[in-house]
Amino acid sequence: MDKLDFKNVASAALAAADNLLAEWLPSGRYKGHEFYALNPTRADKHLGSFVVNTHTGQWSDFATSDSGGDLISLYAYCFTNGNQGEALKAVAERLRIGDFSAVEKKEWHGTPNTGRERRNWTAILPFDEARLQTLSGARCYQYAKGSKAEGLRAVYRDAGGRPLCVVQRFVDEEGGKSDLPFVWAQSDDGVQAWANRRPAAPTPLFGLNDLAAKPDAPVLVVEGEKCRMAAQDYWYLKDWAVISWLGGCNGWKTADWSPLSGREVVIWPDCDGQRQKLSKQGRDEGLSADGMPYLPWLEQPGMKAALGIAEKLEELECAVKIVPVPPPGDWPSGYDIADVIQDTEPLASVAEMLDWAVAWPLPEGFAPPSFRRLWEEDAPSENARADAAGGGGGEGAGLAELAEDVPQSSDLLENYAQIGLKEKALNLHTGETFSRSQLEKVFSRPLVAAWLRFPERKTLSELQSSILIKQKKLEAMAVVSDDFKDALNRYIYLDGTTDAFDRHLQCIVSLAAVKAAIPEEFEDWCKSPGRLVCPMKNYVFDPSMSCGVVMDEKKGEVRHINMFTGLPVKAEEPDIEVPTDMPLEELIGHFPKCGHIIGLIRHLCAGNGDLSADCTEWVLNWLACRFRRPHEKPATALVFISETQGVGKSTFGEKVVKRLFGDYLRQLDQNALESRFNAALLFALVTIFEEISPSDERLNVIGKLKNMITSDVIMVERKGRDAERHNDFNSFIIFSNDERSIPIESNDRRFMVLSCNRKYSDEQYEALAEEIENGGIEEFARFLCALPLMYTAERIRTEDGWQPVRRPFTPHSKPLPTPIKRRMVNLNKPSWEAFLDDWRCGDLDLPFISCAAGDLWQVYKAWCANTKTFHMQQKNFYANIGKRLADCRSTVKIRAQNRTLRFFAVPHPQLSETNRAKYPPPNTDCTARDASAAVSKADYYGRQIEDFNIAAELPNI
Repeated sequence: MDKLDFKNVASAALAAADNLLAEWLPSGRYKGHEFYALNPTRADKHLGSFVVNTHTGQWSDFATSDSGGDLISLYAYCFTNGNQGEALKAVAERLRIGDFSAVEKKEWHGTPNTGRERRNWTAILPFDEARLQTLSGARCYQYAKGSKAEGLRAVYRDAGGRPLCVVQRFVDEEGGKSDLPFVWAQSDDGVQAWANRRPAAPTPLFGLNDLAAKPDAPVLVVEGEKCRMAAQDYWYLKDWAVISWLGGCNGWKTADWSPLSGREVVIWPDCDGQRQKLSKQGRDEGLSADGMPYLPWLEQPGMKAALGIAEKLEELECAVKIVPVPPPGDWPSGYDIADVIQDTEPLASVAEMLDWAVAWPLPEGFAPPSFRRLWEEDAPSENARADAAGGGGGEGAGLAELAEDVPQSSDLLENYAQIGLKEKALNLHTGETFSRSQLEKVFSRPLVAAWLRFPERKTLSELQSSILIKQKKLEAMAVVSDDFKDALNRYIYLDGTTDAFDRHLQCIVSLAAVKAAIPEEFEDWCKSPGRLVCPMKNYVFDPSMSCGVVMDEKKGEVRHINMFTGLPVKAEEPDIEVPTDMPLEELIGHFPKCGHIIGLIRHLCAGNGDLSADCTEWVLNWLACRFRRPHEKPATALVFISETQGVGKSTFGEKVVKRLFGDYLRQLDQNALESRFNAALLFALVTIFEEISPSDERLNVIGKLKNMITSDVIMVERKGRDAERHNDFNSFIIFSNDERSIPIESNDRRFMVLSCNRKYSDEQYEALAEEIENGGIEEFARFLCALPLMYTAERIRTEDGWQPVRRPFTPHSKPLPTPIKRRMVNLNKPSWEAFLDDWRCGDLDLPFISCAAGDLWQVYKAWCANTKTFHMQQKNFYANIGKRLADCRSTVKIRAQNRTLRFFAVPHPQLSETNRAKYPPPNTDCTARDASAAVSKADYYGRQIEDFNIAAELPNI
């Protein structure tokens, strides 16, 4: 392992085969010494075709005919796109790290697929032109493309112009390029389709049609499809036939060069700058790969290929010349004829390079002159160049010396960075890139030469520079482009979702909608560092927080997005000082411009008997509290019940509540109440449910409605989306024409129920509408702000008559016990509770005293029969009565006999005044047992049970 070569590394890899295969191919299973796995380079779904011999390292995929002789080639096949050098380095590095753990060998009992039934594909050369239109949709093409972008496409044609194969370039996100061949092929069973492979050797040349069209023209051989396509369209080469070959710098060995027989040929190699490989010893000594010496000029890949091709062409009696590209280090590595043609400031011209072509075979000891003299006019002497490179004064001294005379040197050092190993620079402030010649126009040739050799110059990798260029481009767009600036200001990405907040529409929109709105700017908007982002948890509806989009000005970030932007009518402080004990009528007199609005509310509350005035005040306080304190959720809903139409409920909702709360009002029907999807309730302060009526679902939704009234949180459900949790500040107003619409319990605190029994006349409606048009809502808002939030909670009897008890009104104030609410409670009472109330009130003509459980059950069944009520099961009846009365099983004295009996005991304080005197409580704790005044518990309960039995005319107990 000290010497990094294929033989040593492959041998070491084979010794650790089980560990390496477990890491590379975790899906694998063993069958003896053979390791079967899924091929990661294709859509392999079943074991059996892809196998590795763990004794020899040989591997094969019988489904594709791919194979190799060692584990390094296996790694190259799976992970480096066939690059053996990169695979060698990666495997060697993994073996150097070591630290392998034990491997669990899992057996596979399947049958190997050795390829006896697989298809063998044979390229069809040439094929029909129309087939080219179907390549992009082919399965093998889409698999090879993956997520990469498409680059240039080269179509190889024969001398007659008919297509032979296609080479397609794909570019990944980091700029990496891969050129893949595709052929139209036929399988053994006659199926024809596109296949990702080369034609069988010898492979055709690229440009045979151009070669045939110019039989007497000199031939220019270049490396790669890109170079050939650039050269054939270049004006200076219009009289040349330009060709290339398939398969990169080593592909020339399998190419068919016979069409060039007897022609005059010039070979233009790529200018490569590969360095000697860094040994393990060098790495241990602290050397870096970038600091290794360059390979000799003739051993550079481009020159090696040119020399090999020249030997082939010499055998075909061609007159061959080679363009002597610069030695490594003079030009950027990989600089080719396409760069010379396409660069705005090329390092040489095509004409100059062709003039320098040297006849094959090269003279012994031939070395190219410094090509800098081709593009540096008045080049400095070798001594001056050495000085600029730091010679004689230590490394970097040339730049230091120039800095004394050239003020621009500080600008070059501070604001520019070299891109990778290229002779290109990046302006760190503007994101502009400069070739060496462009940089020299800004500064000077000697200064740039010294800077490129200065060890403390700034450098960026190609990836870092591409990121910085994109960032600077986006920053510039945000300043220059009005459309892009508007997009950055308009849309706020909601982090953790696929949505954005649209500040123009004041709502959430999907990223697809954003893309549809700004198709040209969308990709740049997504990548821009200036894009506004708000975490989803900071997207809120909270009247207690700052409204709208709130920014952190120092950081330039979104602090939160509050969907509450204020009520349409401003809450203003009253012009008069209102004491808390000011009568309501006196206060109303100070606001005459909203008299009809208050009159409508008084009209809706007028059907509640003696409590009508108190109800009007309670509703006004509810509205005032809701309007002045929208962040405080009331725990009570308003319920307006009317058996007739036209009492003004809808007018109250449309003309008053809607004008007060604007977009924060929701008007829904019974279907919305019963539906599980409740997105309509989001971001609301008041919701009006209209025309609520009795239904089979009412008992199911009453729990949901109660929770909606009191809960501070709402779980919003939409179709096809997960539930979202939001703070809830919603309150509710319910309109109905039926007292049975809401099943209200006797101890209810959530519903303020009001009866509306008078029609709202046309004259009243017209006067109300005129008042609202003349600023009545604004006046009513001022009235609500002046209301002292005090109400009559109850009335108590005193020597001076019934006196009101005044209390401050809060969101949790208890609703008033209106007559209609009592009726609704009675309507919705279960049968046992209604029976118990009738018994307690004396409606059964039976004394409300302790009684045997069996006797009470008989009386309950008779009551159900008389009232046409369905009775419940006996055990359920006993259980419910036990909630209100003590369920006892004890010894009692009945008709002078002691008996153990189950009975319901009425507490002594709940007995009527007459019965408390008739049945004195037990006193054996303070009286002698045999005394005449002694009363035991058995006597106390026994007398009541016996009297109830007699009064009910039931059989003796």
